[in-house]
This record gives sequence, structure tokens and C-alpha cells, in this order.
Amino acid sequence: MVEVEVSPRANPAQQAGALILGTTLATLSGVLLPLVLVRLMGKADIAELMALVFVYDMVALIATAGFQQVLMYHVPGRPEAEARAIAERIGLIMAGLGCAGALVVAFIGYFGDQLPGALSQHAGARISLRPLLILAPSLVFDLPSRVVPAVLVSRGRANQASALGVVRTIVTTLTTLVPVALGYSITTVVIWYSVARCCFGFSMPWALRLAFQKGERVKCPVKVSELFRFALPLGTTDIVSLLNQQVDRWLILLSFPAAAFADYQAGAWQVPVLGSIAYSVGDAYMPSLVEKFGQGEARAAIGIWRGTIGKVSLVVVPVTVGFMVGARELMSILFTDAYVSAAIIFQLYSIMTLGRVATFGSVIIAAGRPRYMLQAAIFSLVVNVILCVPLTLKIGFIGPALGTSLAFIPMVIFYIWSIARATGLRTGEIFPSRDYFRVLGLSGAAGGVAYLLKNALGGPSGVRLAVSVLGTVALFALAGTLLGVISRADWRFARNWTRLKLAR
Repeated sequence: MVEVEVSPRANPAQQAGALILGTTLATLSGVLLPLVLVRLMGKADIAELMALVFVYDMVALIATAGFQQVLMYHVPGRPEAEARAIAERIGLIMAGLGCAGALVVAFIGYFGDQLPGALSQHAGARISLRPLLILAPSLVFDLPSRVVPAVLVSRGRANQASALGVVRTIVTTLTTLVPVALGYSITTVVIWYSVARCCFGFSMPWALRLAFQKGERVKCPVKVSELFRFALPLGTTDIVSLLNQQVDRWLILLSFPAAAFADYQAGAWQVPVLGSIAYSVGDAYMPSLVEKFGQGEARAAIGIWRGTIGKVSLVVVPVTVGFMVGARELMSILFTDAYVSAAIIFQLYSIMTLGRVATFGSVIIAAGRPRYMLQAAIFSLVVNVILCVPLTLKIGFIGPALGTSLAFIPMVIFYIWSIARATGLRTGEIFPSRDYFRVLGLSGAAGGVAYLLKNALGGPSGVRLAVSVLGTVALFALAGTLLGVISRADWRFARNWTRLKLAR
């Protein structure tokens, strides 16, 4: 057997820390960019730029087809020459998929120019998708660059992967903001955007040279057909999940004037970190869940998972309610008074945030039933479409957001049922409903009091928002402690989480 040298750079804790830093910086940029753009562009231009990026990113994510996970599975532990051959083959596959994606984007740009607002009868409904013809060729270079972080991480170079992510984020932000700030047209902004993505393509040969030493070249040990067979179920799940997330935006893009799409995108903005807490906790506890399921202790695994839900809900639920109370002030501060009408969309989206207190998928994967993930993704998409389309036709602008929020409820129920199937437990034993709804009810009561205080005190938007959020959280913390909803152990958990001790 060939012995594989393990790089000292491959320490999991160090790699995780480096990746978290890069992800945090990228997230902050993604949050701040639209906040700056709304102060530099009118709603029509904002809507057109968002629509172009929306279509481009959707095609790019679909074309990537799960190959990051394929690379992470096949490269680690391989001899140097074999690992390089696999990485190079996947890079070529991504370039080929980039060509296919470019044709799709070009087709949408040329023949789908009238798609935005096509179902709307309002004046000013049309925005042009023709600039997609400029963006399309960059997919050939952009797609290979999207698997570069997986190449680097698989070879123990998470620091470089994180640094590359930071550079990519900075370049993307600057190539969007600079031409906008200089007053250039959307076409010029798109040219800058496209050139930047073409340049990202050079990161693939750089990563191959950095991650692999020069040496003997060997034939790739994994056939193209095998790589696609591995990628297909992963990519299908990702694609279905992506379509599920974007159904409401497509309905807005097709059915309403350009300004409505800008409003909707602003309302769909979600508070950073809140939605990722459950995923961070899920990742931290994943090894424990896998171990318990491996030992045949499904009930113990679910007990661990239920415990994390109770603790995460103590943070996510009251903070989310606080922002829902101050939604109008939040939209005004972040996106200017022109976007206050998006507050209702933000509140409807926050309903889903209230339910993001658990990573349902991690339990299914830990139990060894990944096919249930695809079933849940398909079910969620079908329910979302069934609810969103008639609600859009019936009540208009808020219909898609309302439908997406309502679809979240049967989706969670389906996931709980899937977990019960995967673990052999009763459905009622899976989710800690009593604990969760106690937190939700108390948070709602605290939010109601904060709403009254906000209106009674008045003042600038910033003060009213602070009263909404801080008032809700403080009242919840006080009442929760007095009523026994929050225990001393919960306070220790929160303190440890803020000190980043949770995953240690």
C-alpha cells in the first residue's frame, strides 16, 4: 500500500478557524454591498442589476452540480499524483459545464429579454436581460474557480482557501461598487463584473501548483462517468433546494414592475448570523450524532439534537421577534425610506428564521439516510409552488413571501417525519415542541410589550429599532429566567457560545 504523507497544515481545528474567518468576511461583504448600492442607484437600476446577478448565479450554482463535494470525497488520502489527476479532471469538467451554462445564460439574455414583468400589466414593468450576453462567457472561467477552495482544503491549505475567498469578495465588491459610484451604465458595470469572473479562472492553475508538488503524472484513477454518478444525487438535491429558495423571487420578477423586484429583494434581506447559528451548532455536534447512530443509540442521538434545539431557540427566537417588531425602522435605516414598504416581506421571511433552530438534514445524514434529503427537498419545492402561485395571483406583492413562509411549516413536518423514519422513533419524540413553543410564546409577549414601548417613546428610527430589539430580548431574558424557561445551564451555554467554546 502506498503511504500518504499527512500535511501538518491539515489540523481540522486550524482549518475550521481559517474557513470561518473567510466565510465571515464574505458574509459581511454580501450584507453590506446592497446597503451601499441602494444609496447610489435608483430602484429601476437596482432591480436590473439584481435580476442579472440573480439569473447568472442561479445558472452557475446549478451548473456546479455538487462537484465541490465530489472533489472533497475523492481527493483526500490519495497519493499526490492521483489526487492531482482527479483535481485536474474535475477542473476540466467544470470548464465544460461552464460552456453549457454560458449557452443557457446567453439564451436567457437573448430570448428572455422580456421575461421580467412579462405577466405584469403595470407600466414600467420591463427591465432588460440583454447584458447577460456579456456575462455568459465568464462562466467558462468562473465555474472552475468555484471548486478551488475544495482543492485547497482537501490538501490541508485552508488558510490559502480562506485568503482566496477574501480576495474574491473584495474584488467582486469593488468591481460592482466602483463603476456604480462613478456613474457608469449597467452595461459597463456588467463588463467589469464579467472581467473579474474571467480573472478568477486563473485561480485554478494557481491552486493546482500550490497544492500539488511537481512530479510523475499519472492517469486519472476515477472515470468521468463515475464522477458524474457521484455528483448527480448531490447536485440534484442542491438544485431542487436552490429552486425552492428562489420560487418567490421568480414570481416577483415575472409578475411585477421592476421597482417591486428591488423592494422584494430588500425585504428578503435577513439578519446576519441568526440563520447560521443552528448550522454552526449542528456542525459542532455532528460527530457526536454520527457516533451515537453508529452505536445503534438513535434515541440518545435524538436526545442530543433536541437539547441543541432548546438552547438555540433561546437565542434565535427572541432576537428574530425583536427585529420583526422593528421591521419598518430596520428597512428605513438599512435601505432608506424608499424601501419601507419592504418591511412586510422582511417580517414574513422572519417567520422562517423563527423556525431555523435546528439542522434537520444533519440528523438524516448522520442516521445514514441521505436519500431522505432529496425527498424532503422535492416535497418542499412542490408545496412552495402550490402555495406561492395562487397567493401571488390572489393577493399580489406579498403573495410569494407569504407562500414561502407557509410552505416552511409542512416542510418542517416532513423533515420530522423523515427523521422518525430514519431513526425508528415515533414522530412525537423527534422535535421538542413544548420547549420551543414556550420560548416562542414568551418571545411574542415580550415583542408585544416592546412594540408598545417603541410607539410610546417615539424618536428617531435608530432609537425605535433599539427599543424593539433590545427591549424584546431583555424582557424575554428577564421573564424567561423568572419563569424557568431559561436555566442557569442555558446562561452558561450562551456565555460559552459567545466565547466560541461551543465547538471545542
